[in-house]
Amino acid sequence: MEAVVVGEAGQLEIQPVPLPQAKHDEAIVELHATSINRGEARRAKQVAKPGFRPGWDVAGVVRQAAENGCGPPVGARVVGLLTGGAWSEFTAIPVTALAELPPGISFAEASCLPVAGLTALYALHRGASLVGRRVLVTGATGGVGHLACQIGQASGATVIAAIRDPAHEPFVRRFGADAVALIGDEASAVSRYGPYDLIVESVGGAMLEACLPALSPHGLCVALGVSGGRRFSLDAEAFFRARASLTGMVLFHDLQTIESAATGLSRLLSLMARGKLRPHIGGRRPWLEIDSAADDLLKRAMPGKIVIERRRDEH
Repeated sequence: MEAVVVGEAGQLEIQPVPLPQAKHDEAIVELHATSINRGEARRAKQVAKPGFRPGWDVAGVVRQAAENGCGPPVGARVVGLLTGGAWSEFTAIPVTALAELPPGISFAEASCLPVAGLTALYALHRGASLVGRRVLVTGATGGVGHLACQIGQASGATVIAAIRDPAHEPFVRRFGADAVALIGDEASAVSRYGPYDLIVESVGGAMLEACLPALSPHGLCVALGVSGGRRFSLDAEAFFRARASLTGMVLFHDLQTIESAATGLSRLLSLMARGKLRPHIGGRRPWLEIDSAADDLLKRAMPGKIVIERRRDEH
């Protein structure tokens, strides 16, 4: 079969690899579409050694059901999550990480949900009840951010999207923002729109540093990204006085303690089916263009998600 493999020069190549062998609790899924996430693109293009097989998100059709009798049957349209190797023609996926697609949801749309959607869902989950709460989402035009805005709004929160470019205001309002914090190149400007009960912070560095003083008493900041920098400073005394909280989040760790990926994906698909959640596909690329697509994602060439399609028959 074909799979995406990191080449000798660090580029993503389509190479022949052995077919997967499923365990008793795994189904074999034929890939129709996948979306690229910034973390996996950065690892594949900048860190991984030749021979590494990247990929987290899978949307496709079950070609072999799990031997244990659990999970979706042969022919089911599914979306799933792996910790690596998902950019492959066929993958073996635990049934606890697979959810069936409702009618009308395409493979391309579903492929946007596993990492970005679950990250947004569980970051907001940290805030418990969101009804009437003020929630700030940084990186609001990104794959996680625009989904977090919609999920927050559907949960009853007042969602404020932090953006640098005023040209992006129509986009974030269309995808769930009730209000917009225009910060330009000055991260500290985010405090002018606070205080916030919950902050979903996906940038890091100066942005994370600016967000913490903007929390309301007993507010919570969930930090889940470092594209803007891995280090920040903190006025500890002021932070202590606010009795606010800062917590970090790594999706694959949360999936071991909160619920199965299958359950979370089913919740996201239900929101989509009810018209409460809509992934924005900023670009669609064919299978053979995955290397350039990953480069475009790292350059932030477009808002939303970049989807790679192996097959175009979506329904």
